[in-house]
Amino acid sequence: MALRQQLLIITGASGIVGSGMARAFLEAGTTVVAPARSPPSQAKVQAELAGWLADGQLHVPVADWGSVEGAAALASFVEQLGGGGGGVDHVVSIAGGVARDAGPAIATRVAPHVWLAKAAVPLLAERHTSSYTVVSGMMGEFCPWPEGALTAISSAAVYGVSAALRAELAGRPPRCNEIRIGTVIRRDSQSEHPLLPGRPAVPSSRVAAVAVGLAAGWQRDQLV
Repeated sequence: MALRQQLLIITGASGIVGSGMARAFLEAGTTVVAPARSPPSQAKVQAELAGWLADGQLHVPVADWGSVEGAAALASFVEQLGGGGGGVDHVVSIAGGVARDAGPAIATRVAPHVWLAKAAVPLLAERHTSSYTVVSGMMGEFCPWPEGALTAISSAAVYGVSAALRAELAGRPPRCNEIRIGTVIRRDSQSEHPLLPGRPAVPSSRVAAVAVGLAAGWQRDQLV
């Protein structure tokens, strides 16, 4: 009940973690804006969460929040929806992707968090019930193999973005927390991760429950 009719922006809803979180917030009665970075991603999100499209609870605009212009377009969409001037209750920031060079790794895994924050923080309601959650991965704490160097570097950079957000929101009502994932995540409809067969994997709904709990609770400056 705590999240019913509140407004959430969540990125990465076409991915395994993001789709699970978007579904959990929708089931909690939250109005969800889940921007897609391309028309194919938009179609994927709309197909997976079709049950919430008809009643206007789910909105999937095409807006590449990984760029300054795309994040601004997302903010404009949210403002037209009624989320301007402090009308957004929650933000969940997820960015991922595989990159083999330093530039693309930063552009796909780090910069989207920065541009989304610049666009979305001004829209956050100045209430203690409002929250901003950054989703990161544990690979930034260690690099188990040389091929994982870019993932480790970009993941650690996301920790910096999260810390900067907590500092920016310090002394203000909205709460900022970070979910740091340290295991393989799979869709609830699958028995394993499609790219990591045979590896133990946690269903996305379990991580989603943590995100919903942070949004509905009172935690701030927490790393979970």
